[in-house]
Amino acid sequence: MNLKIVVSLLLLFPFQVLAEGRMYTGSSEGHCTEWSNKLLKWPQTSVGREASKCRTRAKKYSDGPVTCRLKKVSIDKETGMKMCLYYRQGRNVSDKTVSISPSLKCQRSFDCKRY
Repeated sequence: MNLKIVVSLLLLFPFQVLAEGRMYTGSSEGHCTEWSNKLLKWPQTSVGREASKCRTRAKKYSDGPVTCRLKKVSIDKETGMKMCLYYRQGRNVSDKTVSISPSLKCQRSFDCKRY
């Protein structure tokens, strides 16, 4: 009985997904981590007369390096070099290929440029 009710509700009210994936980059600068709140001596006061300025800004994570992880190792037949294919972490980025000597091992992971 319960299964019939659930199936009939699903048929009566079909679900439609209206979500959209968006990535927001935000402002060009990171948020402020340290403000200049210097106390002024008398008779000067800092009650609304002097605006505080940002002394130190936070680093934006979207600007820094990303992690590249080893995906596949192959040997190029033409050159005989070992080809290390790395998966670059992130969205809409391509894989990174590094060629090294056949006697060396490929690094398992390292920090690489975002693009």
